[in-house]
Amino acid sequence: MTDFGMTVVEELRRSPMIDDSWTVSHDRGFTWWADDLAQHFSLGEVRSTPSGDECTLRVWTDVVTDVDPATNPERLLGLANMRELAMNALVWDRDSATIKVFCSMSIHEGNADFAARLIGLPTVLQKHMAHALADRLTFQSRGTRATSSNPRTGSHGDSDDLGAFAGMVVGAGEGPSVFSNLEPDATPGDPRGSWMSRLPAYSDQLGCPGAGNDVAFSAEVPFAGSGSPGHVDIFTHLPHPVFGNGAWVVLQLPLAPGPDEAFALANALNNQEFDWVPPGLALLGAWSPDFLVSDMNGLAFSTFVPNKLAGSGMLENLFTYAALRARFAADVLGA
Repeated sequence: MTDFGMTVVEELRRSPMIDDSWTVSHDRGFTWWADDLAQHFSLGEVRSTPSGDECTLRVWTDVVTDVDPATNPERLLGLANMRELAMNALVWDRDSATIKVFCSMSIHEGNADFAARLIGLPTVLQKHMAHALADRLTFQSRGTRATSSNPRTGSHGDSDDLGAFAGMVVGAGEGPSVFSNLEPDATPGDPRGSWMSRLPAYSDQLGCPGAGNDVAFSAEVPFAGSGSPGHVDIFTHLPHPVFGNGAWVVLQLPLAPGPDEAFALANALNNQEFDWVPPGLALLGAWSPDFLVSDMNGLAFSTFVPNKLAGSGMLENLFTYAALRARFAADVLGA
């Protein structure tokens, strides 16, 4: 079997953001420090699936250790996952009493040539948000900041590059959503005039009829057998509170477990996806209670893509992931 995943790891390792002097290589991955929080890149072994060979790349940063379960970490993280993160998930691991933030991706021969580009920028956002949220989450969870240092070069307290990158993301978000803009060579009314306007035709091809325009799109996706479907909404009219304009991709499940149970189930699903990424999927977002429902009595998987990370074809990829994730969630929840 071809180990195409290591090519992706090596491309990420060569990122200008990652400094050799603060990096430690290990089998099938590496760890690096841009500050006092270590970020880990770990590639699973190649496995055979019905659709071909693939492997899973996980990227995570430990944020808080010694978390006190009496502080209701599931609720703390569920609220943050709803409104603060972009293309990553905060998750509480009860067994290790640890809060971490992570993203992941299933890599196969069909996506190996663009996988590093797709997951690369979210990993930088992960590092920035881990640094930005660590002290607050440490206080709220009555835990300990997950401080560590490079075993060769010691502590690293300079995160200026991360701050500069975050500043570029925020700056790009001040303009209108790139996903709604007409392409330079398109004419008004052209059905392919914006990236958003391409989605109805794409979802139809997948057997998930949808409707939309340059600002909003909605489609039904299969959930559990012949039962009620899930819904995927993609919209550009609501800015992110930190990163400004871009696009939200939200998968809503046809469930109403109650608001308290929704926080627990969302954390359980995030833990499940950290432990095992379903074939063909990428975790570039987070499970949380459904923030599109007034009382949060629902389950949703949401991704926010800032303008700075926008690219042609990204919405189609994220819609595909959402449709696949609905069936995965039905299996995990026994729906």
